[in-house]
Amino acid sequence: MDLKSLSNSDRGLYCEFLVYKKFINMKMKFMGHQLKTGFGEVDLLFFDPLQNLATLIEVKSCTSDDFLVSRVSLRQKSKLKACRLFFERDFSEVQILLALVSHDASIELIESFLS
Repeated sequence: MDLKSLSNSDRGLYCEFLVYKKFINMKMKFMGHQLKTGFGEVDLLFFDPLQNLATLIEVKSCTSDDFLVSRVSLRQKSKLKACRLFFERDFSEVQILLALVSHDASIELIESFLS
């Protein structure tokens, strides 16, 4: 399926589903979708009990490479950092990943995008 053919909301949900499937296949435990905290929303939350690691995932579709650098605004980065602090109350290790889903449904995971 070509992501360009979907509406923005359908594209977002489909991309989140694709990332969900990827992490389920990695044997991660699904903890939540579109979780709202007092600081912001987390698209997906997974937990790896072997590493005692919670993973917050921000999902973005990218039908063009032109704006990859600015896909997550400074305000959104700040909210994600606050969400990480929120989840650190419940998990000893918390990481945040950016999942970029391209128009051909391939997924690129980026770890250090918050700086």
